[in-house]
Amino acid sequence: MLSFMFYLCTVWVGYKFAKEVILIKNKWFAPVAIAMLALNPMLLYYAFEARTYSLVALLVVSSLYFLLKHNWKWYVVVATLAIYAHPYSLLALVAQGIYVIFWERPLLKVFLKKAGIVGLLYLPWFAVIVSQITRSTEMWYYPVTKELVRAILGSMFLGYEGTPDILWEWCAKLSVLILGIIAISFFNESAKKVQRLLLLSLFFPLIVVLGISFITPIFTQRYLIYITVFEIFLITLGIFSISNKWLKSILVVSVVSFLFFFNTWYPPQNTKQDFQTPFMEINKMMNKEDIILNDSALTFFNAEYYATYPKQVYLLREDDSPLPSYIGAILIPKEKWLKDIPRDKRVFMLREDGNYEIIKS
Repeated sequence: MLSFMFYLCTVWVGYKFAKEVILIKNKWFAPVAIAMLALNPMLLYYAFEARTYSLVALLVVSSLYFLLKHNWKWYVVVATLAIYAHPYSLLALVAQGIYVIFWERPLLKVFLKKAGIVGLLYLPWFAVIVSQITRSTEMWYYPVTKELVRAILGSMFLGYEGTPDILWEWCAKLSVLILGIIAISFFNESAKKVQRLLLLSLFFPLIVVLGISFITPIFTQRYLIYITVFEIFLITLGIFSISNKWLKSILVVSVVSFLFFFNTWYPPQNTKQDFQTPFMEINKMMNKEDIILNDSALTFFNAEYYATYPKQVYLLREDDSPLPSYIGAILIPKEKWLKDIPRDKRVFMLREDGNYEIIKS
């Protein structure tokens, strides 16, 4: 529910941004932009995950809003919280700095001052980030491929990460279409100022992360979730830059209809492993003397969440080698490790695929 509340707030801030900042002289611009935000598959997916990504989107978009409104007090607050929520948010703030340097020079002095305050407020967390970077060799990032680059705008818009595989080519075609629509927005002189900032906020983080990833992988789609919001604004801006009313209306209806379709078709194609169903069975059979033993650390938190007796959840770990930090190792203390399957208790052995077996004493 917490992530969903952040998602709703992102839609609300997006509405204020579209209505008060972009200033397109069309009463339908803000409602259409918000409809596209509210129905966006990427934003909707993480609205229902207990992770930080909906919060990141909210904070980064809010920082852009407060920057353009020259509300420096709240800019410092949300910019600081954004990089605490996720370090990749820093790339969005750097993009804002580039914009100020080249197109808002009168604001440069005050911007640098506020950026300095944000940096000072972030110092307590800096040591943690350095520690994470030094441990990054044990991360699971996948290499960036040319296929991913070709499809990047489409995949960021749809929240597509590779399942099912057939969508890569469609995402590549969608990326070309999105670029074409964004290019149309260049003909809208009334929105030139905010368009530059939106373009920087979309492409600068993306190019930096993808560029580095060709040397050492650091790209994960959800870490850059906030650029999807800027992509939506640019798409909407491009559509409303079309002078032909019929073509504009057809595009709006087509995009909204497609989002409705995709949001109903895609989730069943991209399901996660079901742990709720096996635990409905386990919880009926389990008593306080039994234990649940996970043969993988990746299922430990699922078991703790669904089990009637979470204190009876353990991890089968045959040696003392440390767990990879990225799986939340700090939250699996060694008291929860078992080297062998207990023979004096009934054990529910949980597998990564959601199956389980009962090992009786």
